[in-house]
Amino acid sequence: MSIRKLFLAIFIINVILILSLLISIIYLLNEQKSLTKSRQYRFEAVKLAEELRQSSDDLTRFARTYVVTGDTFFKDSYWEIVGIRDGLIEIPIGYDGVFWDLIVSSKDKPESSGVKKSLLSRMEYLGFEDYEMWELATAKANSDGLISTEEIAMNAVEGRFKDSEGGFTIRRKPNPDYARKILYDKKYHSDKKSIMAPIGRFIRSVEKRSLREISALESSIQNILYFISGLLVLMIISFIISIYSIQKKVNEPIKILQDYAIKIGNQEWNSSINLKSKDEMGTLARAFTETKIKILKLVRELNHNYTELDSKKMELENTLEELKSTQAQLIQSEKMSTLGQLVAGIAHEINTPLGAIRGSAENLKHESEALLLDAADYWNGLDATSRFQFQKLIQLSEKNKILNSRDKRKYRASIENKLRDLGCEKSEYLADLYTDMGVPDEETQDVWDQFLLNNYPEKSIPIIYKLTRQRKNTENILLSVNRASKIVFALKKYSHSDVLEDKVKFELTDSIDTVLTIYHNILKYGIDVKRHLHDQISILGFPDELGQVWTNLIYNAIQAMDSKGTLTITTKLESNLNGDFVIVAIRDTGKGIPEENRKKIFDPFFTTKGRGEGTGLGLDIVKRIIDKHDGKIDFESIVGEGTTFFVTLPVTK
Repeated sequence: MSIRKLFLAIFIINVILILSLLISIIYLLNEQKSLTKSRQYRFEAVKLAEELRQSSDDLTRFARTYVVTGDTFFKDSYWEIVGIRDGLIEIPIGYDGVFWDLIVSSKDKPESSGVKKSLLSRMEYLGFEDYEMWELATAKANSDGLISTEEIAMNAVEGRFKDSEGGFTIRRKPNPDYARKILYDKKYHSDKKSIMAPIGRFIRSVEKRSLREISALESSIQNILYFISGLLVLMIISFIISIYSIQKKVNEPIKILQDYAIKIGNQEWNSSINLKSKDEMGTLARAFTETKIKILKLVRELNHNYTELDSKKMELENTLEELKSTQAQLIQSEKMSTLGQLVAGIAHEINTPLGAIRGSAENLKHESEALLLDAADYWNGLDATSRFQFQKLIQLSEKNKILNSRDKRKYRASIENKLRDLGCEKSEYLADLYTDMGVPDEETQDVWDQFLLNNYPEKSIPIIYKLTRQRKNTENILLSVNRASKIVFALKKYSHSDVLEDKVKFELTDSIDTVLTIYHNILKYGIDVKRHLHDQISILGFPDELGQVWTNLIYNAIQAMDSKGTLTITTKLESNLNGDFVIVAIRDTGKGIPEENRKKIFDPFFTTKGRGEGTGLGLDIVKRIIDKHDGKIDFESIVGEGTTFFVTLPVTK
């Protein structure tokens, strides 16, 4: 199986497991919510039944107490219970707990909740089963019937008895004995039983039904928990399998490829890779093997090229030996040490123009003999007019322009058509030579057109092409000689040792430019040099020593920037009571100097460079040279932004 398919399978399996887990958790929460609701329903149902039972007991207690004591507080409380139960009086706060057992006087009654709701309507709101509602309604009706008996007893104590219409309009002598009798006889207890029996059956029915629902929900929740546990186990197993698969399919092959890459880097070309899988890692392993073969081929080609280069540079070995010898001599001083570090760059700067000289000289050598013979024969075959046109073409060819590829193809096609119209058999070859010489201006093009009509293009174009190449080779030699001469002049000027005991007058700008020329090979690859120098600033001093100052400061700036950044060199003329002076500012965009090192940078042998990279004498020598010239040196540095050194020197007019 490919790694892509493996990862896709792992992803799909884990997503399915996670989604299943989330769905199970949601279902579990819904079941727990239903369980809580069922328990709440059971609690509310039992509480209503208990309220009906408690209200019946409280009515009995207050009726009997009033019959015995005649205290109207108990009669009023009796009828208040009836009113609350029938929804005629607002329900007091805390009525659903222990209430009437705590009320012994009117002062004990709490505030009303502001809600009027009969006991029967609250029973209907909970939505009991029909047979359960019938039991409660029966208990409520029997309780209302018992209220009639208790009402007769309380009126008998007051001397009022029931008439034929149900009212208590008959006045007689109060009969408390009769009242107590009807509240304590067997009929009263039998009526009381008819209230409590339906309540008991209701509570048992609700308990049984609620417990059945709760048990079913608890069982469902337990099953869901088992399922979630199984999912978690599967997820752990899937995670372990995923890790193992990734380890076998990815990590181990990567380790093998890594070790193989290290061996290739160490040039252990006989090493092989033991990875034969058919997935992406196997493809990568085969690519590694093919890459190794190509690298080995390239290395061998490079070694061969290096061998050829060694043979070709034999002519320059004397120059390089002289440079190395000069380096060994200059290493005795800090200035010569710096020059020694630049030998490789200077050699490269010299090798470049020398290589161009050699190539151009070889071209001249190869083409000169044949060209002389061909040109002489061709010249003898021309008449006076053609000779004049021929000479003019050679002179005007210097003005030819070099086109881009697209315009060159277009121009070549037009030349080929002209040559084909003239009947040239080698029109393509001649058009290539013609185009390689560049595009002439209108004046030169007219001379060409006249010349080609009167002469054979098969002979004239190759001759003029070779003569043009000879001139270009000569120009390349001159340019390369000038470049090499400039480098040699700067090097000679820089390496010259002063033996003067007295100060001499010299140009400050020339001194700085000499150092910049020496460092050109380093500066050109990553450092942007911004030069803001005044011309004709004369200094009285020792040019060789001040050159050492610019060398150290510029080289330190290059190292501070890791050879990448901006180097700004500025000169500024100022005056004060002591005379005229110039401030040379050399600023880099390097790392900056830490605060703890700033007081020590001019101390002898103090250096932050590694072993063998610096002596710690550079800035100490710089300060001594500047002091010798009656100047001063200072600096400003910001860590992370760069450092600027300020050298102040007196100016000579």
